Amino acid sequence: MFKVIKSKKNINPFGGIYFINDTLSIRKVDKIIDRELGSRAINAEYSYSEGIKTLFYSQLSGGSCFENINTIGDKFNKSGKMKLYSHDTISVMSDELEDTTWVYTTKSGIELEINSKSRLNRLLSVVVKAHKADKTQC
Repeated sequence: MFKVIKSKKNINPFGGIYFINDTLSIRKVDKIIDRELGSRAINAEYSYSEGIKTLFYSQLSGGSCFENINTIGDKFNKSGKMKLYSHDTISVMSDELEDTTWVYTTKSGIELEINSKSRLNRLLSVVVKAHKADKTQC
């Protein structure tokens, strides 16, 4: 049997993200991201790790495009526990990480633009390897 408790605290519908944020912090994923991707421009206010976490949390909360970050971010930013950055900031970071864009034309004449963002692909493999190494030490 469940007991219902009334609470005057603000409840965030995406509160599970806080547990994920804590886990990423414990595993020092932000340090791995910043080590692999390097620093941003001197005048940039946010690191790559902050931007990638913002995008990740947006996706986990049901966001399907950069603009959804603003809607979801309002809930998080009011909590004071974490901050999600604007979709404009994330878009700029995404552009910074692009490689050469290749244009592929299909047999039916449709042009597809492909950008592999190899630095992000390399980052993914480094994070997975770090997790595997951490897991074997447990």
